[in-house]
Amino acid sequence: LAVAAGSFIWTLADIVQPLHWNIPAVISALTIQFSALQSFQVLAAIAWTGLVTTAITSYGENIAMKKLSASESTIIYSTEPIWGTAFASFALHETIGWNTIIGATLVIAACLWSTLGPSVSIAGALTTNKAVTGVIFEELADNIMMNWTDLLSKLGFTP
Repeated sequence: LAVAAGSFIWTLADIVQPLHWNIPAVISALTIQFSALQSFQVLAAIAWTGLVTTAITSYGENIAMKKLSASESTIIYSTEPIWGTAFASFALHETIGWNTIIGATLVIAACLWSTLGPSVSIAGALTTNKAVTGVIFEELADNIMMNWTDLLSKLGFTP
């Protein structure tokens, strides 16, 4: 309910602000918006968005998260926007800007950092010679594969 109330207030602000609080214009804009609710396609889209892409998906995620640790769940949830962006790019041909690429890079870097823990110093890896850096990146790859294998086995998949 809190999300619905917040969305409703946000929508009203988007409708009302451009009209500069001209009451007849606001009423006209709201009438046009609510008249769309008479269309079966609009009601079906609202039901699909609310039930399938939100409620059922969240329920499924919560069931799956019972099998994972808090840190693994955090990584999965924090990469969700990246998966949504990738889907929109491939399925809907959305363009991805530099700000999206930088944001995705930061999210992935944060996930890697939280996965590695204190055993690997990335800042130290950037300032050492190539031989040491190669060892650190090899350790990084091993750690990621170990965590990925562990995650898949917890979800019931055998890698």
